[in-house]
Amino acid sequence: MRYLRAIAAFLTVLALFTAPVAAAGKYINMKLEYDGSVHNYSAEEVSLVVDGKALKELPMPPILFDDYTLVPAREVFEALGADVKWISDLYQVYITCGDDVVMLEIDSKKAYVNGDTLTMSIAPKIINDKTMIPLRFVSESIGMEVGWDSKTRVASISKLAVQTTAATTAAPVTTTVQTTTEATTEATTSALQIPRLGTSDSLNAYTSDEYAKTKITSLSKATDSESMFIVNAEGEISSVKVTSISSNTVAVDIENADNAINAAAYNVDDSRVKNVEISQQSGTSPSVRLLFNMKSQGDFKLYLSSNRKRLGISVGTNEISKIELTKLIGGDRLVIQGKSAPSVKTVTSVTGDLLTIDVMDAVLDTDNGKIGEGRVVDGGTYHQLNANTVRISLDLKEKAGCTADVRDNTVILTIATGIESNSVNTSVGSSGGSIRYESQTGLRIPGAAGTVNPSAILHSDNYNDLNYVLTLPVNLSQLISDSSISVNENGIKDITVTASGSQTVIKLNESRIMAVNVTSSGGDLIIKPVMPKEKYSKIVVLDAGHGGDDVGTGYNNEIYEKDLTLAMLNKTKALFDASDIKCYATRTTDVYPTFDDRTELADEGDIFVSIHINSAGTSNTSASGTETYCQYPNNPGNGLTSYIVAERVLNKLLEKLGTVNRKVKTEDFRVLRESHVPATLAEIGFITNASDRAMMASEDGQNKVAQAIYEAVTELFDEYPAVR
Repeated sequence: MRYLRAIAAFLTVLALFTAPVAAAGKYINMKLEYDGSVHNYSAEEVSLVVDGKALKELPMPPILFDDYTLVPAREVFEALGADVKWISDLYQVYITCGDDVVMLEIDSKKAYVNGDTLTMSIAPKIINDKTMIPLRFVSESIGMEVGWDSKTRVASISKLAVQTTAATTAAPVTTTVQTTTEATTEATTSALQIPRLGTSDSLNAYTSDEYAKTKITSLSKATDSESMFIVNAEGEISSVKVTSISSNTVAVDIENADNAINAAAYNVDDSRVKNVEISQQSGTSPSVRLLFNMKSQGDFKLYLSSNRKRLGISVGTNEISKIELTKLIGGDRLVIQGKSAPSVKTVTSVTGDLLTIDVMDAVLDTDNGKIGEGRVVDGGTYHQLNANTVRISLDLKEKAGCTADVRDNTVILTIATGIESNSVNTSVGSSGGSIRYESQTGLRIPGAAGTVNPSAILHSDNYNDLNYVLTLPVNLSQLISDSSISVNENGIKDITVTASGSQTVIKLNESRIMAVNVTSSGGDLIIKPVMPKEKYSKIVVLDAGHGGDDVGTGYNNEIYEKDLTLAMLNKTKALFDASDIKCYATRTTDVYPTFDDRTELADEGDIFVSIHINSAGTSNTSASGTETYCQYPNNPGNGLTSYIVAERVLNKLLEKLGTVNRKVKTEDFRVLRESHVPATLAEIGFITNASDRAMMASEDGQNKVAQAIYEAVTELFDEYPAVR
């Protein structure tokens, strides 16, 4: 993977940043404030060149800190075309470039690169109120090239290969970077997930017949909204029409399109929508109809992405028409006006100089905008944070707090220095009270949607132990009335909630394997247990043969099948865990799952692969090769059969391992007989054959087995999408 290569490169060239300088240059002398105290800094100047352009007038210059180069996060990496997001409450910075995501936390050496945890040599720090991060580590983690010229002390970063010669950096073009606060810049650079191009009243202005027929591939809800549905298309959407069929039934017709959604209905059962029926409509031009069966009337609006491949369907999102700041005596007044009373949550930064206001379940009916200077407010911005949240970011001249007044369809915030900087929550419909479980909804955490970002919640799916643990980065002790909540429904026995320090741990004890969705509703955070196939579009189940007291076959009382199959499984699972395929494993340690355990878990998935090792006995050491087994077709409706799985897995193993082809075979193995999904049992090689044994016992051989199974399953999901 790219970031692994980056780490190797980082270690080999680290000395370039700490090597003696050949010629004396300009010295930087300044005061650095961090860790609660002021430090003197004196070192030779380091210059930055980004894609051939020198960055000048940075709010903080690059500095050498414990022999590592730290740079201001936002200005440098936005110049590289990356998106930089600062989460002030969690002291985290997210840097996104293409498919790569790096998350760093202030004063922590742990970095999260595309979901994997790595350890850096130096932690990011807030220095002189700027987020300073290690240059090389982050640059290479997002696929950039880093060069260093020790004579000119120029660090060069580029999306392409960089020639680190004096000629490359001799006469760079100067780019001036405006000094801005984290609040203002964060707001203006966050991308709107669904750019608003039209509503159901005005979409005709955005219809077009110039596009070819497309396929509608998926329908889902926005991850943190009850009111926004997301439709994805393979190509450009020509036009969309909304028709009221009856008082509680609305049809959304996507014209010039074919239905490629593998379901007849999308079951929702929330406060607004019962379900959405999906069908192909014929006529002069084909169309895909989404029939919304409503519990109550909804105000439908449509939002089309700029590339016309993503459609947002709102069934009641509040429309924000006015955000305006005016001066008061001794403070400022911020007016937020919507179609209905806005649900507002506020957070003041630890340092007190940033006020963040999130308007929940809301969309702007105007473009993103700026807020001028007031008496307390030093300026700010407002923008569409995601599909259903409007974020207002205000820089404060000094520490201040705010109070809220709700009047009809308007929230008025008074911002002044004499007000305690407590959070404000004006969420309409927020249930209030303590954390509790609701039968149809799930676990409700009142008022938490504005303070807990669902993406910051850590999920631990301990399915083999029948529990699911969520760790929230906030102490919710004030909302806990009972540490244990009895449920006994929807696959959940009970739920325990524990708050300590700066986090809250929620443990769902299961009666069967469940998944968990985290959404928001009226300002509350909703944790809902769902069946795995309701959450995950692709599920593979891996089985390592034998385990515990059952060692399987062996060689010379030194090498056992149970250990080799476990090593292969864990390497395979690691590949799936880094992908979009959910992977369950019958065991990840040296334990013995029963046959019932193995086959019951197999049925939670879409594909089942059991890993085993062959033996021909001590008298036959020449037998060698790889074979796979299947039994029933087990076609789940998408055309995929157990034979196809067995054949694909076998071919990939042969390709990677170069072993003898012993073909696909049929045998009455219990794990195949009692599994109800396409399944195969793979005999990787013979433990009694010296060549096969050496391959299976080696890291390289086990990695090749893992890669073969991973590629086979990934290809099968692409060719035979799972039916839901």
